Amino acid sequence: MFTSDLTPTGTADVERVQRPDTECRAQASKFLAGLIGTAPDDLAWDHTHRLQGHASIGGRELVVIAPRDNVHRTVVLTAHDWAQVRLAGADRRGSLLSAYAIADRVQMTALLGADAVLAAA
Repeated sequence: MFTSDLTPTGTADVERVQRPDTECRAQASKFLAGLIGTAPDDLAWDHTHRLQGHASIGGRELVVIAPRDNVHRTVVLTAHDWAQVRLAGADRRGSLLSAYAIADRVQMTALLGADAVLAAA
C-alpha cells in the first residue's frame, strides 16, 4: 500500500495518531470540498485501497489519498499524475507527489478552469 510522504512542516516530533478509515475519508472529503467548493457527488472510495478515493470534476478524474494518521496530509492528484507516481520508483515518489499534488483552490482552478470549479460548487 502506498503511503504519502507529504507531511506538514514542523511535525518531526509529533506522535502519530492512527485514525479509523471513516474518519480518514471524512477528513479527505472535507479537504477536497475545500478545493472545489463542495463535496463531489461521485466521490467513491476504493474497496482494495481503502484510503484511495476517485471523483470526476470538470471532466477530469481526480484521485484522493486520505492520510491514515495526523502527521500526513490529504493528497489530491489527477488520475494521470497518480499513475505516474505509482509507476515511479520509490526514490522518486516523494518528489513526484510534491510536484503533482493539488494543494489549494488556486491550483485546482488553474488545472480545471474557473468554470469547472464553479460548476462543481
